[in-house]
Amino acid sequence: MNDEMKMMVNMIIDEMGKTEERTNMMINTVVDEMGKTEERTNMKINMVVDEMGKMEERTNMMINTVVDEMGRMEERMNKRFEKIEKHMESMQHDINACKMTKDTVEILIRKIDQLEKRIEELERKTA
Repeated sequence: MNDEMKMMVNMIIDEMGKTEERTNMMINTVVDEMGKTEERTNMKINMVVDEMGKMEERTNMMINTVVDEMGRMEERMNKRFEKIEKHMESMQHDINACKMTKDTVEILIRKIDQLEKRIEELERKTA
C-alpha cells in the first residue's frame, strides 16, 4: 500500500502542478489583458488630453480675436466721438455767431427806430 500511496501522492502532486500551471496561465492572461486595457485607457486619455489642448488653443484664439475686434471697435468709436465733439464745437460757434448776429440786428433795429423818430420830429419841426 505504500506504493499505492506514493502513486496517489505523486498523482496529487502532478495534478497540483497542472492546476498551478493552469492558474499561472490564467493569471498571466488576466495580467496581459489588464496591460492591454491599461494601454487602451492611456491611449484614450492621451486623445482626450490632446483634444482638450486643441480646444484650449481654439478658445484662446477666439478670445484673442474677440479682444482684437473690441480694440478696433473702440478705436472706431473714439474717432466717431472725436468727430462728433468737433461737430458740436462747430455748432456751438455757429450758435454763438447767430446770437451775436441777433443781438446786432436788434441794436440796428432800435437805432433805425430811433432815427425814424428823429426824422419824423425834424419833419414836423420843418413843416
